[in-house]
Amino acid sequence: LLAALTGVGLALVGSAALAWFVFDVPFSPPLGPVGWAVVLVTGTTMLTGWVAGRGVTTHPPLEILRGDA
Repeated sequence: LLAALTGVGLALVGSAALAWFVFDVPFSPPLGPVGWAVVLVTGTTMLTGWVAGRGVTTHPPLEILRGDA
């Protein structure tokens, strides 16, 4: 969640700077899609971590650390 918020924040700051300093237009981001982007990125990251790590829970910790699994 923090990574998604940081990425969206940096993207908004960069977009605002580009709009103001390069194109001389007012900047008004659509907050609905920005919020959905944060939710979808967070959900995708959580789902990917869960799928990648689900096999680890079926083996003892020492076996995982030794790389025998």
